[in-house]
Amino acid sequence: TKSAPNMELMKTGQFCAGLFSADQRWTRAKVIDIKDSEPKIELLFVDYGDVERVLSKDIRWLSEKTAAAPAQCIKCSLHGIQPLETELQWGSASAEAFAKIIKDVPLIAVTRTHYDDTCDVDLCLVSDPAISISDKLIQQGVVRSLFPVESGLAESKEEEEEGSEEEAYYSCS
Repeated sequence: TKSAPNMELMKTGQFCAGLFSADQRWTRAKVIDIKDSEPKIELLFVDYGDVERVLSKDIRWLSEKTAAAPAQCIKCSLHGIQPLETELQWGSASAEAFAKIIKDVPLIAVTRTHYDDTCDVDLCLVSDPAISISDKLIQQGVVRSLFPVESGLAESKEEEEEGSEEEAYYSCS
């Protein structure tokens, strides 16, 4: 619709279109948090994975058909790595190193496991599937291994059958 939705009708979990601040384009989103005390509503932009708070005037309802289309982003975690022992969460050094490695580079994602709403994936370069992003981060000393990490894509026949390979393109802004 062309007008902003009535805030009283908006509920967590509903799909809508939100004006994404980075490019000022209307983008499909899901309402993830509403606070009566704040003028902004927290949205997950389902096709890109970004989360931001958006003014209600910058939100519109979606048609049922558009809202029903599958999300184009998938929540993932890198397989076999964890923050350094000195960090409880991912630090800026590991995030910056990851962004630098994958910036505008085509990747292959191989799903190792799936838990709750998250895929545990190995990321490798399309140009050289033997290069594991997790291995590169470990070598740079910005993360640590959960266990000895195999290089590249699935190496055993069993792992090849379990993993599902998807070509992924990531860009960091």
